[in-house]
Amino acid sequence: MLQDWFPLIMLFMHLPVLLIHEYGHACAGRLVGTHMIGIYIGEGKPVFSIGHVHWSPQKFWLGRYSYKHIQLKWGQRLLLISGGVLANLVTGSLVWAFALLYPEWFAGVFTSAFVTTSYLFVIVNLFPHTLSNGLKNDGLNLKELWLSRKTDK
Repeated sequence: MLQDWFPLIMLFMHLPVLLIHEYGHACAGRLVGTHMIGIYIGEGKPVFSIGHVHWSPQKFWLGRYSYKHIQLKWGQRLLLISGGVLANLVTGSLVWAFALLYPEWFAGVFTSAFVTTSYLFVIVNLFPHTLSNGLKNDGLNLKELWLSRKTDK
């Protein structure tokens, strides 16, 4: 049965969900006025690029939104950091809603894997920790931003 392949299908859903996450940061960055340099999937020298998305085989599970740094207010930084998680939450919820409304079109193991992976991205990215490449994840950036709110006024 296809359900037996669910963990492998979730692994393949990682890349589209990661791209949605990074584009969430990019959309939020555009809203607050930053200039995007690129979206990087993986670490190290990019093997190839498609538009502004650069792909590297090392640590391919990591993504990064790179932008030209400008002075941002507290609320703008909050939106920029939260953009990826919000994108995952919205797309996962929309796919889930469509699966409930139109089960003949959206029900199935691929929909379940996409929704599950999207929500796992939300949970993992909101839990504050340092990534394997030494960078802070969204949750740690949000925690530090929240703790700095009194000094930024």
